[in-house]
Amino acid sequence: MLLHLLACATARIAWEVTSDPHVEVDTTRIAIAAEDRDCRDVADQLIDTLGARPGVRIDPAASTSLLITNCEVQSRPIVEVMHHGGAVDQWSTDFDERRRVVVEGQGTATVIIYSNGVQLSSLEVQALANESSPWSEEGVPSARFYAVDQQIVLGLATEVADALVPLPIDLERRIYKDPEPGTARELHNQAVAAEAVGDIAGALELASEAYAANPTPHGARYIEALEARQGSAYAQSTE
Repeated sequence: MLLHLLACATARIAWEVTSDPHVEVDTTRIAIAAEDRDCRDVADQLIDTLGARPGVRIDPAASTSLLITNCEVQSRPIVEVMHHGGAVDQWSTDFDERRRVVVEGQGTATVIIYSNGVQLSSLEVQALANESSPWSEEGVPSARFYAVDQQIVLGLATEVADALVPLPIDLERRIYKDPEPGTARELHNQAVAAEAVGDIAGALELASEAYAANPTPHGARYIEALEARQGSAYAQSTE
């Protein structure tokens, strides 16, 4: 019965949030080009990724253009070894050895934004990716460099698209039903209400007051989520 009452004491609300673009640019018609061969894959992926965003039309003749330059995609294999089986000492080697390959990669690129041939701004983007092979007892497994490189290219293109045309996300927060006036729970509800109307600074102040009045793991996670939003890192809450 107590658990039921506790469950009924809270509710969850959700709303849609769209962050502001990092760079204000007309994307209704936009051209995308690679400065050299190293950037061709990133430019091609950006044509697909950005072109799929609402209201965006890729047009090579557009007055607004993106030049993809300084592209670098690197990946390296790391061989991990695991021993298992019989005991190992200075006289015995009665054990099995397994190996797997972990491919770690990272990429960077610069995007120069032009309007009618005049540079407006630029973006520096980066992406990380990794992939592991299954454990094997026979030799060194093959590494999938190509798959990691593809993930990095997609990551770079997505970073650019998110900076120019952010997609809306759904936020979900917990609130308390009929909290006592002046309590930490009422302050928490006020924080959520402030966040819902876009007042992140006010929400963070109220959430901090609620946590000071009653420190809880949930309150700490909510403050972290608000700090992330305040830093323009809009992410779906996992609280």
